[in-house]
Amino acid sequence: MRDTDDNVEVEILHGADQHKPGPPGPQHIWFKFQRARDRLAAQFRRVFDPFDLTDPQWRVLRALSVAGELDTMTLADRAFLLSPSLSRILRDLLARKLIQRCVDANDARRFFYTLTNEGHDMVERVRPRFQPIYDRISQEMPEADIVQLCELLDRMSAILLRDIALDDVALESAQK
Repeated sequence: MRDTDDNVEVEILHGADQHKPGPPGPQHIWFKFQRARDRLAAQFRRVFDPFDLTDPQWRVLRALSVAGELDTMTLADRAFLLSPSLSRILRDLLARKLIQRCVDANDARRFFYTLTNEGHDMVERVRPRFQPIYDRISQEMPEADIVQLCELLDRMSAILLRDIALDDVALESAQK
């Protein structure tokens, strides 16, 4: 059954003419990553929902809980968010009084963000609720597999980041 699912994934993304029988190849990565991401996100939503939080809001709160104070650009980078999305999230978290904004004394255009006491309390209430998810994964996957998965994802990210310029050229060539 798994081979059939893999074949369908490749056909959906690349067309039936691109399928080559055999073990999964690079053409399967997107589907497998997306499937795993969606399933993990569904588990995390069950944690966030009782607190009226979204995943991106949690990433902002978590980044601030670790760093203490961050400027807007650094916060966007550490929370894996684009600036337009971050602006809306910051507005919402400010309105809920979970974060506070300070203006840079040397540059009034630059803002820094920190957690309020309510924000710290929120992080402390939410964080432990992830442990059952992590425990379940650890029960099913040996530590060596988790380490290898993290290393492989880091490696793939580095390859894709390094090759962005090459990818742009390849996409332009393919469109001609």
